[in-house]
Amino acid sequence: MQGDNRYETAASIAMVTTLNLNKTSGYPFEQVTLGINARGNDNVPTETYGLSTCPETIHIAAGDNPADALAASGVKGITNLPLGDTGVLTNVTNALVLLTDAARGNPGAVLNPRTRTALLTIRDNCQKPFNAVILGGEAAVSVTAAAEVDAIANAVARVDGSGLQASIEAATG
Repeated sequence: MQGDNRYETAASIAMVTTLNLNKTSGYPFEQVTLGINARGNDNVPTETYGLSTCPETIHIAAGDNPADALAASGVKGITNLPLGDTGVLTNVTNALVLLTDAARGNPGAVLNPRTRTALLTIRDNCQKPFNAVILGGEAAVSVTAAAEVDAIANAVARVDGSGLQASIEAATG
């Protein structure tokens, strides 16, 4: 999967892993494997790719520095992660990471258009709402971009710290 830039690539990965839930041929499979499906029908395609479920959590990080996005990998697999001070517990076993334009030097930065499209597509095509975690402080993801995410997601929390180590500790609990 690829895109013209890191934002396009992250959004493309999110779309393939989330929305190709029932795909039974093509990438990454060279051929279809036939077998018995869950209903007991024989000789039907059984291989699929994608996460098999829509994400319950989507992390949003600045695209100019991978540190905040990498911090999200430490919570992968947790089923009841507190979502900041919202009182919401969120499942991050199948969480996605999307990138947006950094607020460093541009405090009014809006949500990257491709990231916005990915969030809206996931929201509109999944059967349940998702929560969002903004990774990094307001210098990483602007207040404006966070407000745009808040208008799309079910619940939103920002995780940041006074430095890289504090941010990682905050993200991993």
